Amino acid sequence: SEGNAPYLYKELGFKTAVGMPFKDIATSDSVFMRTLPAADDSKSRTSLRRMMEVGTGVIVPAEELEKNPLENAVALMSLTEAVAKNGKLP
Repeated sequence: SEGNAPYLYKELGFKTAVGMPFKDIATSDSVFMRTLPAADDSKSRTSLRRMMEVGTGVIVPAEELEKNPLENAVALMSLTEAVAKNGKLP
């Protein structure tokens, strides 16, 4: 939720200015998320989008991205899965 965004930014090493995150030397470069916030959870999606806009990657299992897409997220899949899908990404 919106109230948790500052805590999330702090825990991942972001500095903030006017509530907006920006990267620092100690900021996580990527985060792995087994599940994503629902597409209609605009506050959580906005927090993720803001992190991505400053260069933090979001890695999500391919199955989750197929069910719940997030633009510019990185799909995690095994080489076997990638070959079976003929290189098609979610």
